[in-house]
Amino acid sequence: MEMDSRVRQEKIVLVIDDDGFMRQLAREVLEGIGLQVVEAGDGVAGLAALASVRPDIVLLDVGMPGLDGVEVCRALRRQHAGQGIPVLMFTAHDDGATVDGAFAAGATDYMCKPINNALLQHRMRILLQSSPVRRAADAGADAGTLLLVDHDPNVIRSLRRLFRADDYQLLCAPTAGEAFDLLGSHRVQVMIADQRLPQVCGADFLSKVKLQYPEVVRIVLSGYTQVDSVIDAINHGSVFRFFTKPWDDQAVRDSVREAFEHQRKANGHGARRRKDDFGSPRDMADRTMGFSI
Repeated sequence: MEMDSRVRQEKIVLVIDDDGFMRQLAREVLEGIGLQVVEAGDGVAGLAALASVRPDIVLLDVGMPGLDGVEVCRALRRQHAGQGIPVLMFTAHDDGATVDGAFAAGATDYMCKPINNALLQHRMRILLQSSPVRRAADAGADAGTLLLVDHDPNVIRSLRRLFRADDYQLLCAPTAGEAFDLLGSHRVQVMIADQRLPQVCGADFLSKVKLQYPEVVRIVLSGYTQVDSVIDAINHGSVFRFFTKPWDDQAVRDSVREAFEHQRKANGHGARRRKDDFGSPRDMADRTMGFSI
């Protein structure tokens, strides 16, 4: 079970399941939409983790040895820390008795195995809106929101690790469509995006983001180093910084911090961003291509 106490801005899901493969599968699916996952291998460990982790959602398997999911859910609801937290139970059985037992124990929702990845992500987004931990955090938090957009899960994992020590709320999207969903449902200040995404031209994606969400500061990662492609991205998307892969960790962290400062200043002065806010395309290309990355 892993938990970095410094990272409170990420939404946290406590996954309680005795099946290690299912826990790993849930981790991959949930981390793909920017959620932090904490694992517990049985009901006793799950209940012990509840108070220390303070999760936004509990994902709970019904069929576990020892304390099964229904017993765990009842015990969870009796704890002060477990009152009001959404509990999504999943089971291999969809008979009426199992479903009724889950809801009678205090489950918020349930899903049947095998888990549909897209449906699980959708349920998570809906349940997070009712999480008391999330509402309290949102009410008091002044940290910025950083959106990571890349179809390569290894890149997303690397970026999440890079910003683990920072107080950003991290959102993740593997496609342009999911990125726009997150932009529409969250107040994103800074975005790091791959120049090339599935089924969409990077320049077109950046252009649409600029048009619909001009307040979002855009940083681009790319595996392509041609100056023309850099200038194209800058012309269409007015990017703040452009990095080639593999990137320099410290340079990216510094640029993200500067991007948040830029966004706060622009927003504080009520200024609408202009294309020349980040410099001319040629100057920008010269400056970004000069990084040791």
